Amino acid sequence: MSDKSKAMSEILSSNYEILRVKSKKVSCLGPSKTSSHPLIYLDMGLKDFVACPYCSKLFTVKQTVDDNLLRKMVTESKK
Repeated sequence: MSDKSKAMSEILSSNYEILRVKSKKVSCLGPSKTSSHPLIYLDMGLKDFVACPYCSKLFTVKQTVDDNLLRKMVTESKK
């Protein structure tokens, strides 16, 4: 299994944090204060979601999307 496939499999099978936001431009500093990564800025572009490449935290502007559906959308967008 490739690294990319492993990462996406991990996102689908995990309980990574999903944040519903109002802006398509977001920043991420990591999953917690004790486990962080460099501050990065992410832009959803034409999509309604984006995943942090460091910690896999998911951001979406869809307020009512099902968490499992969102994980599937992220996986499909990476293909």
